[in-house]
Amino acid sequence: MAYTKENGYIPTTFDDIMIKLMQGINSQFNTNYTIETFQGTNFYKYFYALAQLLAQDEIDTSLIFERYKDYIRTTNEKIAIPKTPIIGLIDTFDKNGIKISVRKVTTDNAGRLAVCALLDASASDYQQKKQLVLEILAQYTVAGLFYDGTETGSITLSNNQVFDFAFYLPNYFSTNLKLTINLSHNTQLISESIDVIQKTLLNNIAANYSLGVDFEPEKYFTISRDANYASKVLLEYSNSKTSNVFVSSIYTASFQDFFTFDQQNVEVIIV
Repeated sequence: MAYTKENGYIPTTFDDIMIKLMQGINSQFNTNYTIETFQGTNFYKYFYALAQLLAQDEIDTSLIFERYKDYIRTTNEKIAIPKTPIIGLIDTFDKNGIKISVRKVTTDNAGRLAVCALLDASASDYQQKKQLVLEILAQYTVAGLFYDGTETGSITLSNNQVFDFAFYLPNYFSTNLKLTINLSHNTQLISESIDVIQKTLLNNIAANYSLGVDFEPEKYFTISRDANYASKVLLEYSNSKTSNVFVSSIYTASFQDFFTFDQQNVEVIIV
């Protein structure tokens, strides 16, 4: 099997294998077959199936090499993004099915890690999820940190030392939405029902909003993306953080804040 830096291992073809067998027979039995005369011999018939198997083995070997290169590349990518940095820690939790946010570091909290995990303490599997969070913190954060949080637990390390870890649960805020759509003077037709508009809005929020990020109403329903029949749209929200008054300003969130939504609490006004 030939090898080049550009193309890797190149499988030997069936015809090349038969030529090599023919050359061996010529040398062994003092014959002078050519590829044309060799094809009609019993030798050719006998070695035909063998040559096919050898050619398939060559192909399989070259594929193994390509898969090995993919494995090395994937491993290198994992090494290039270690788990200790914030993005690596977030990705690790995400791969384990848990969304988290991390408190921003200031001079006042340096050396203290605060993670908020998007979990429901009343869920039947909460204790298993809590244990998973503690184990990930133990495995993927550096020594010397102090862990802030209301949810605490101990993990035994590989040398049998026991360390305490902690994290926070979110502050959930059930949120009402009010979407006002002004129809354009250029059209009096609206193709979507109220139900469709509500679901579009909630889907947009699900795609663009997450735990611990600011709630930015202007992002979640736009004329260009969602309502080309409108001349103006205004999204307002209310919850206990706004004293249950509808506002349209950006809400600056802490890393624990999480707004929740339900379609029955979405009001759509078309004017």
